Amino acid sequence: MPKKDTYVSPKNKPPPLRPDDQYRRSIGRQNVKIGRREMKAQKKRADAKKSAMSIQDVVLLMLGFLAVIVGVYVFLYAYLSPQDEVVGQEKMDSAQTHQETSDV
Repeated sequence: MPKKDTYVSPKNKPPPLRPDDQYRRSIGRQNVKIGRREMKAQKKRADAKKSAMSIQDVVLLMLGFLAVIVGVYVFLYAYLSPQDEVVGQEKMDSAQTHQETSDV
């Protein structure tokens, strides 16, 4: 098709197409449009496949979070719980004094 701003004189106008040529051209245009749509859809599917996380990635991510939570819990439990050494020492002292009083 000529550009919109150019004038085609009747002398330079191409001869009209035969009906079968027009039909072939319209089929060709449709095929090009369908081909473009298919290519776009195929690219979209490929991008979605690349960017999607697999099940293995999700499981590893969840295990990582779980490990961090367990680590924080163990750390806090170890450092914030009452000291067993002091309680154990008091028990030993009370046992020794009880034994000494029974010896007397």
